[in-house]
Amino acid sequence: MQNMSTTYQIKTLTPIWTGGVETGKMDRIHETGILGSLRWWFEVLVRGLGGYACDPSNHSCNYDAEKPNNGLCDVCQVFGATGWKRRFRLIIQDVQMHEKAVSHPMKAERQYQDRRGNNRIPTWHFKNPAQAGQFSLQIQSLQPDFPIKLVQELIQLVTDWAALGARSQMGFGITELTSERLHANPFATLRLTDADIAKNLPSLQNMFFAQIKTENVKDEETFNLKYDLRRLFANDKEVRHFVMGTVQKERNAAKIFMSRPYNDGLIRIWGWIPEQANVWNQAWNRQTVLNQIKKHLSEHYSLNTWREFNALRDTEKQYTDIQPFLNSLWKGVK
Repeated sequence: MQNMSTTYQIKTLTPIWTGGVETGKMDRIHETGILGSLRWWFEVLVRGLGGYACDPSNHSCNYDAEKPNNGLCDVCQVFGATGWKRRFRLIIQDVQMHEKAVSHPMKAERQYQDRRGNNRIPTWHFKNPAQAGQFSLQIQSLQPDFPIKLVQELIQLVTDWAALGARSQMGFGITELTSERLHANPFATLRLTDADIAKNLPSLQNMFFAQIKTENVKDEETFNLKYDLRRLFANDKEVRHFVMGTVQKERNAAKIFMSRPYNDGLIRIWGWIPEQANVWNQAWNRQTVLNQIKKHLSEHYSLNTWREFNALRDTEKQYTDIQPFLNSLWKGVK
């Protein structure tokens, strides 16, 4: 069998950010920025389907021919680890991009009082421009037996429901495929290592995906929503910091992401709310958190879609089997 190659054409719907050689600046689309987001989503899928995905921040996977599966988790077998090369190459081609200036600082159309009683406007800082336009992703198999459709479908899933590249918490990276979609789901036959479902890590089983319609098509609306969701948990700082993130003292990454408005007012919101959480002041209740988020979106916007595994909240139907749920996502946003 010969090594295979295929190409996807991609158009940005919101500016994309992939970082660059110089910290804080993007000089071009970098493959590493795309690969990083694809790996994160492959981890989500593998965990959700019952496979084993290591935590790459711990560098727990190292190639060892004497160990089962060469000492590699299901994700590292595809995306590489110490002593083991990635099984495919990703090449950026046909780049027709331009710098897209973004408002800096970005201020929400909201106001609050700080502890001292001073009026404050929520503000986010982003000094450097992102990029917008279109480009191609060529995927080359580096081993004859590696199915490149696996990477193709991963790209298709991410562009449908989430974002490519980095800094998606700032609303960047919403894209669409302008090339032909695949019509068969390779995830249905993905062979994985049996593992306990990780309840405290991002997994397809604890993700949600939503799409809303807003009348306010300015970028500020994303940051209004970001602030409003934080206020949902105003009465419990630990829950607020866990769900929406914080840079105070111990940094905590946000679990909720959202796009800037695109296509005349659509906004994507997605995230992961785990079954178990390190929240100290109260018993953690995942259902309460998700009910509050969906209620807010329904009351303040037109909620087009809410997708979530094994949940009555799902606007399509309640899926209790993860494979049919994944297949419904793979078909795209209705």
